[in-house]
Amino acid sequence: MNYSLRYLFLSLLFVLKEIACEEQVKEAKIQQPLEWWQQTVVYQIYPRSFKDSDGDGVGDLNGITSKLDYFKDLGIGAIWISPIYESP
Repeated sequence: MNYSLRYLFLSLLFVLKEIACEEQVKEAKIQQPLEWWQQTVVYQIYPRSFKDSDGDGVGDLNGITSKLDYFKDLGIGAIWISPIYESP
């Protein structure tokens, strides 16, 4: 009977230690600062279809730069421009 009480006590002690350590790990993860790209709005642009500035029917970089103030007003923090050229 003495051994079963020891076993029960040690098991309970182990479980409580695991719970306490798990809470400390969660708190440590929450306190880490986020990277800039994790806390901003990223807008992806397909240049060919976004904005045509020279009237040839194909979007271009000048069309994108003409809308930068609009992106800023929307609160967009980063622009991801999709590839302009074909992939090899």
